[in-house]
Amino acid sequence: MVLTSALSNFTVTPLGKHDLTGAAQLNVVQLATGKTLFVTQFSAFGSSGLSYLAKPEKALAAFDSADFESLVPTVDLLWPNSAIKVPEAILPNAILVADGFLVPQKDDGGIYLIQIDAELKVKNSVCLTKVKSGFFYHYAEFVDVDGDGLLDIVTARAEKGIFESGAELLWLKNPGTVSGAWTETVVTAGPDVMFRIHELDGNPKTLDIVAAQFFSSELKAYFIDRSSSQVVQSITIDENVGAAYDLHFVDVNADGKLDLLVSNHEGSADSSAIYAYEIPSDLSKSWTRHTIASGFSCDGSGFNQAAPGFIYPVHPRTSQTNEKPHILVAGDGAKAAYLLTPLADGFSYTQETIISTGGTIGAMAVDDIDGDGLAEFFFGDYDNGVVYAYRFSESASL
Repeated sequence: MVLTSALSNFTVTPLGKHDLTGAAQLNVVQLATGKTLFVTQFSAFGSSGLSYLAKPEKALAAFDSADFESLVPTVDLLWPNSAIKVPEAILPNAILVADGFLVPQKDDGGIYLIQIDAELKVKNSVCLTKVKSGFFYHYAEFVDVDGDGLLDIVTARAEKGIFESGAELLWLKNPGTVSGAWTETVVTAGPDVMFRIHELDGNPKTLDIVAAQFFSSELKAYFIDRSSSQVVQSITIDENVGAAYDLHFVDVNADGKLDLLVSNHEGSADSSAIYAYEIPSDLSKSWTRHTIASGFSCDGSGFNQAAPGFIYPVHPRTSQTNEKPHILVAGDGAKAAYLLTPLADGFSYTQETIISTGGTIGAMAVDDIDGDGLAEFFFGDYDNGVVYAYRFSESASL
């Protein structure tokens, strides 16, 4: 099926699908050997997996027969989430994996540095964090927190007990040597799963972070003094967002000013939504909220099913960044992938289903894989063990 929107000059075309057990979160990483598509694989029992597709641009014409291979770290991963590029200044040809989840036996997570050789085999795997019983990790960013010229790691970890949950924003200080220990500093309680670092207050002495706090169901901003790693101000952006999930800074309405795009993760179609917030000049004032899409219904049975999942603002023609973005949505418990297409009017979008798979849709990877100026995207169906590939193509001008 080719999905065409009457409101867009682009079509979404399937390239194929490939069986891969437990396919969950996908990332495209630029290694020395070229772009590589990584797929983390969840397993409720035993070790979880990590696979890759080298030179994915060569597989686009026949994705059904793509040559995925297993990446075998020198440590056991419990429940690998994101697998992102490590800056060359820290370690050449390496990925960073945030590991762990809230299910039993999978919740003693960590942040892992995995170096890969020219043959895409693991040279070394190191856990940068100390085990904190019951805490797991989903995401991390590289940033020079203290201004010493070295890129540090900011991450968040969470625990979910029967009666209560816990969450911490964590700074891992770069030791400056490959073999040195990364010193942990707990910055504040609250951030748990997803956050974004973005300069908001114009003050270079603070590190500004917005956190989608899933367990406390709120959206908050934190301003952290770089010299002391202490929070000097926090702002509650929205305490009625629901179970906040994913977020991006992007100009949603193409007015030349960045907005905050947020998804929640709810079990009811009545409360599940994707929102855009206008960022006020006075950050302590109200952040005007617009509903971009809503009504994501969980499909079928399953423990604590919720939707939507991760969201991805994308410009199908990657050079056209001054236009309103399209938005790809991994439906998670809705068991479908969606495309939100911009209308001319402000924050208005249409919502269409790309595919309903009957399985949980995890994180997507979006990139111009073949360098033709148009984006491709990939996502996994965890329950059915399938990876899907799609591309944007330009249709006739309207």
